[in-house]
Amino acid sequence: MEEGTGSIVIDDVIGDANGAGYINDEDIHEIETYILGNPSTKFRFKNADANGDNVVNVADIVKVVNLIKEKK
Repeated sequence: MEEGTGSIVIDDVIGDANGAGYINDEDIHEIETYILGNPSTKFRFKNADANGDNVVNVADIVKVVNLIKEKK
């Protein structure tokens, strides 16, 4: 919890590559830009490694796409 805000910061959402606290198409874009060598300042490796193999690659994009489909 951030002091004085009453808000809870969720840092570890599987697939949440941009740290927004939820997963969507923007996270896929974050992973793509990381793979292409130009990650944004919002990029979160731990969250982007959606399959937990300590490597961020296309397999993580597939995992995030599947997680988004499951939400719908």
